[in-house]
Amino acid sequence: MSNEPQPTGDGDLDPTAIMTAFGAIADAVAALGSVSWAGHGSTFIARRLLQATTLIEALRAVHARLVVAAEELQVWQGSSSAKDVAGYLAEYTGAAYGEMRRQHDLGQLLEAVPEVGERIADGLLSTGTARALAPALVGDQALPDDAAADLLQSALGAAPKHAQRLTADALAAARTETAEETVTRLRGLRTFTLAPSLDQPGMHRASGLLVSEDAERVIAALRSMHATAGDGPDEARTPDQQLADALLDLSALYLSGKVSGGQQRPTGLVVTTPDQLHALADQHTDTCCTPGTLPGVARSGTGDALLAPSLRERLCDIVLHRVTAAGSEVLDLGRGERLVDRKLFLALAARDGGCRHPGCHRPPAWCHGHHIVHWTDGGRTDPSNCVLLCAYHHGLVHRAGWTMTGTATHLTITRPDGTHIHAPPPQPRRQPVAA
Repeated sequence: MSNEPQPTGDGDLDPTAIMTAFGAIADAVAALGSVSWAGHGSTFIARRLLQATTLIEALRAVHARLVVAAEELQVWQGSSSAKDVAGYLAEYTGAAYGEMRRQHDLGQLLEAVPEVGERIADGLLSTGTARALAPALVGDQALPDDAAADLLQSALGAAPKHAQRLTADALAAARTETAEETVTRLRGLRTFTLAPSLDQPGMHRASGLLVSEDAERVIAALRSMHATAGDGPDEARTPDQQLADALLDLSALYLSGKVSGGQQRPTGLVVTTPDQLHALADQHTDTCCTPGTLPGVARSGTGDALLAPSLRERLCDIVLHRVTAAGSEVLDLGRGERLVDRKLFLALAARDGGCRHPGCHRPPAWCHGHHIVHWTDGGRTDPSNCVLLCAYHHGLVHRAGWTMTGTATHLTITRPDGTHIHAPPPQPRRQPVAA
């Protein structure tokens, strides 16, 4: 008796019929492989091209279901060192491991929703589009049957990117979670990997997931770097290659110390009184200061107290961002604006020295200006109502359950469990007195 599994459904073929069908496909491919397409008319070529594309997509669907069947039977055991079917295929055929894992995922979709496979076989749906629909058709977020059927119908003939938008819209319409819960859930899915490529020796492949708003910052940075390269007639790189080079350039600049954050570090900031500043500019010694440092709260944008010689050097070769202070409140920055502009940001950097969340050491260049009382709730854009927070803690205080109360000098952060964190401004970090 044969060891081959027997048919399990009315539409199944027996093993002999299956092998005959595969043989016919192989013969057809061999015959078509020797065809010379030159000399045929454009209409004939166009029709054969569409036909071949439909057949390839249909065969990918067949392959995907075979991958799932092979995974369930663990066909690699005893004949391969692989740990799963993707590794088995990579070992025996040279197929890319990641692509085979994606084929496995597609196969699971086709097994769960047979209609998707039918639409692929009809040429109405590509496998890429089917993959884009998967989050709404299977898994924890699967839509109800009626909504899933509507989504599938609307995606017929759509490109994968359009199907992704349709899927996102459908999931958003069906989701009952709050906006904060959505952001939290999405951030929990973020990932990034950089691993040796299995199909391109000597290269690495990058892949990952980012929340769309976060990805926009990455894209903006890379496009900014890319824009400096120009696009003249001698540019031989593709746009994708230019973006890849922009990522490499950005990494190189960071490692060389030429890039330290998302904003230019406010190295020219001086916080003092006008009289002290003018006196210092006229002096060539430290006689107007306490030993080695400026009086009061003269600091750099990183929060470090400035030696008088350092300040005089900066006065000579930079554009001075002059900020005056009285007591603990930075003055004269212009009030009534919604956004934290450059001038106010410099003042916040001088006072806060970086992220105000206790225990965080992100410098000003990596921080955002945050309103303690939100602008839409009547909060003002001035130093007493604004503090610096890094991207992570800025997102944190905007989530449900987190609150920030008080003023910039008497700041309290309340966690979702009701416990409080007091976050006073840091004390200036003094540089060593010159010997």
